[in-house]
Amino acid sequence: MSPEQFRSLAESYGADLKRWPDNYQAAAKALIAEGSAEVETALKQANMLDEILNSHVVSADRRLADLIINHALPHQPASESHKQSSPRWWNNTLWPSIGFASASLAGAIAGIFCVSLLTSTMSTPDIGDGSNGTADVIDFGTDWR
Repeated sequence: MSPEQFRSLAESYGADLKRWPDNYQAAAKALIAEGSAEVETALKQANMLDEILNSHVVSADRRLADLIINHALPHQPASESHKQSSPRWWNNTLWPSIGFASASLAGAIAGIFCVSLLTSTMSTPDIGDGSNGTADVIDFGTDWR
């Protein structure tokens, strides 16, 4: 591993070699053991950046946290300021039913359309007019019941 490659990896993964990809850790340790000034400088800079990033604390807005929790857990009642204007049965029961009915109706219409396209090109069988010696209608008589 070259010192330039070490610097690039230190800038990407930080000073802690445990965060580096496994296939680079052994070579990085060997390069650190050589004691190169360029490698030590890159490691110190990465360590300073790690400390700055680790010290940063993000504080969450309480209203935003309540809103996220209330939407993530629908069984918990929402606070007064975040209540939905429509009743829950409308959202949980009616809309899925309307969606299922609409999809079913669309499928039935598509099926009817496809069948009508397929059957519109089909010709009806020629029954004949009786001139070729065959009867137009087969009569089984009164014995067949």
